[in-house]
Amino acid sequence: MIISKIMKMGYFPQHLRPHNLIWDELDGALYFVGFQDAMPFKAKGTVGEEWFPYFDLARPPQRNYRRERDYTGDISEWSL
Repeated sequence: MIISKIMKMGYFPQHLRPHNLIWDELDGALYFVGFQDAMPFKAKGTVGEEWFPYFDLARPPQRNYRRERDYTGDISEWSL
C-alpha cells in the first residue's frame, strides 16, 4: 500500500522508521505499525524497495529523495 493512499484513508504514521515495520518470517508479510487516527479500509497494492529510504532502510545517492521523481527501479547505488 502506498503511504500517501494510506494517509488519505485516515492512517497517519507517527514516524517513518524501522520500528514502524514488523516482518513475519512465517508468511513473509511486512506489516506497518504505529499509526494513529485510523479508519477501517481494505488494503490494496504493495510497498516495494522504493519506500526503503522513508523507513531508513536504505540511503539513495539523491540528497532529498522523492520516490515519484527519483526512483528508477535500480537501487545498485543505494547504501543498504
